[in-house]
Amino acid sequence: MTETTLMVNGINCGGCSGPLANALADVKDLEVVSIATASQTGTHPNPVVLKHKCSLDTIRAAIAELDGT
Repeated sequence: MTETTLMVNGINCGGCSGPLANALADVKDLEVVSIATASQTGTHPNPVVLKHKCSLDTIRAAIAELDGT
């Protein structure tokens, strides 16, 4: 598996990370290692660390679907 860190905006609190984790849970061959929130880091964007065999395009599509774009 490859480990990748994506920087994501809009993860403000622990409750905000839940929908993102749920959306990514549906992606095959993907493990969420950690999701940092703005309340933890004090800034945006925030790191989302993933281990995956799937493509980054697949991951980005799951995030885009969450955003409704």
